[in-house]
Amino acid sequence: GSSSSSRASFSFIRRLRNVTVVEEPRLREQEFGFGKPLRQLREESQLRQLCGHFYYRFPGGESGADVYDRVTAFVEKLYRHFQHEKCARNLVVVSHGLTIRLLLMRMLRWTVDEFHQMDHLRNAEMVILERTDEGTFKPIHA
Repeated sequence: GSSSSSRASFSFIRRLRNVTVVEEPRLREQEFGFGKPLRQLREESQLRQLCGHFYYRFPGGESGADVYDRVTAFVEKLYRHFQHEKCARNLVVVSHGLTIRLLLMRMLRWTVDEFHQMDHLRNAEMVILERTDEGTFKPIHA
């Protein structure tokens, strides 16, 4: 599943030289609830399409807003990290599509409507943010 592809990417990066790797559990994928039959997950996914990915909470799981709260805690830690002199110049975040989109929402200060307008990310798609002199971020194309 998607968790195994993120773990494979993480394992690959971990083997690189001169790279510090930190696992961040707050950047895990949205929790959908456990032990549900595939049919039930499909029905719930259809409801999520109607309600929107941000607000719909899977029974026994999370809403996008819940994931946003986790991402916000990570971003606050990240901004504290940026205050240190020895802060890494480049950071790589490996996570899942929704989590990455919510990370972009938080860092780029998007509204919920702007979040909903963003296309889903393809598997292994990269998003690059560049830090400006003002300390904000802007997306750049690779």
